[in-house]
Amino acid sequence: MSRTSTKRTPFNGAKPPHVGEMLRKYVKDHRLYQSGWARMQGMKPSTIAGFFKKPVLPLGTLYDVCQILKYNFIREIADTLPAEFGPHASNELTTRVQELEKENEKLKNDIALLKEVIAMKS
Repeated sequence: MSRTSTKRTPFNGAKPPHVGEMLRKYVKDHRLYQSGWARMQGMKPSTIAGFFKKPVLPLGTLYDVCQILKYNFIREIADTLPAEFGPHASNELTTRVQELEKENEKLKNDIALLKEVIAMKS
C-alpha cells in the first residue's frame, strides 16, 4: 500500500491546452474528413473521434498525427509556454540564429560607416 506524502505541494502552474480541441479546430478549419485521416493513419474513424475528447495524447501518437495532418501541434503546444522556457542551449538552430544576429549587427555597423564616408565626400 502506498501512502500519500504530506511534504509535497500540488503543482499550480498554467493548465495545458486541450489537445483534442486543438485537433478538432484544425480538422474543422481545414475541412478534413475523419474517415480519410483514419485511413491514412490506419485507425478506425471512431478512434479519431475519440481523440477530440481527450485533453492529452501520448507524445508518440501526437507525433504521428502531426505527420499525417502535416501540422506541428507539438510546436503549437510549446508556444503556449512562457518565453523564458527557451530551447536547449546546444540547439543547432539557436546557435545559427545567434551567429546570424552577430553578422547582421556587423553589417549594420558597416552600412553606417559607409554612409558616413559617403557623407564626408559630398
